Amino acid sequence: MFKIEYQHLTMQVYNAVKTMIVQDVLHPGQKIVQEEIAQQLGVSRTPLLSALSKLEQEGLIETIPRRGAFVKKYSTKELINLYNIRIRLETLGAKEAAKNADKEHIKILETYLKSFDKAIKEKNSTAYRETDYQFHLAIMEASGNSFLHSMVASSNVILICNVKGILKPLEQSYKEHVDIVNAIKTGDEKKAEELMAFHLEDSKSHINSISQE
Repeated sequence: MFKIEYQHLTMQVYNAVKTMIVQDVLHPGQKIVQEEIAQQLGVSRTPLLSALSKLEQEGLIETIPRRGAFVKKYSTKELINLYNIRIRLETLGAKEAAKNADKEHIKILETYLKSFDKAIKEKNSTAYRETDYQFHLAIMEASGNSFLHSMVASSNVILICNVKGILKPLEQSYKEHVDIVNAIKTGDEKKAEELMAFHLEDSKSHINSISQE
């Protein structure tokens, strides 16, 4: 029982620190002052260390000998490499989604389109970015390939933490999202794959001007 309760606490701390990184409360290159974080979360250092170890495995934290733990900061080259991987994975995911998506998957994707539209009208780029992350994962979910979903989730979190701002006009991004959903909805595998490739390649082309480096 005690082991289960401890693991639950570790996951709570892990989720809290990960949220702090994603929301830029802890930003790339910043040192993790363990005493301060533990005090802020109201926990001992033991579950915090376990959480940091898990985050390091996911590429969000790096430990530098004799210096401590830091939020990992990626170079522009590394971010472009990540985008290249993302393009490979998500084009496959879009193709498979067009093949395997059911009515419930389509309904979820269309709900995200409404959220995109709302964020644009409210000029809320933060909400748009958050919806974008969930939207792309929903497509991977619709593909029926759980490995794709897991890998894309990990790589996209790293990109969210290191690429701040918007890579293209929201209206353009929204139109591309609509086109991708329509291709998935009509079962056009080739078109879904091509549209996803264009969508992500175009975003990648703007990384140099907006990355943290």
